[in-house]
Amino acid sequence: MADRLIVFDDVTVLSEKEGVLLCRVLGREVRVPRERIGIADQVVRHVGDHGRLVIPTTLATELGLS
Repeated sequence: MADRLIVFDDVTVLSEKEGVLLCRVLGREVRVPRERIGIADQVVRHVGDHGRLVIPTTLATELGLS
C-alpha cells in the first residue's frame, strides 16, 4: 500500500544541495529529498520558492513534523 501524503503550507526553500532542499516548515529547518516531494499546485521545488510542501507521512515523521 502506498504511503499517504501530508501537506504543509507556508513553506520556504532556503537552499539546495545535491537534490536535497533545506526548507523552513512549521518554524523548523528540515532537509527534504526532492524526489520525495509530491506533485500539487503551488508545491515548492527550488531555492526561494514559498508555498506548499507535499511529502509522504513516513518522511514527515522521520523529519519530526508529525
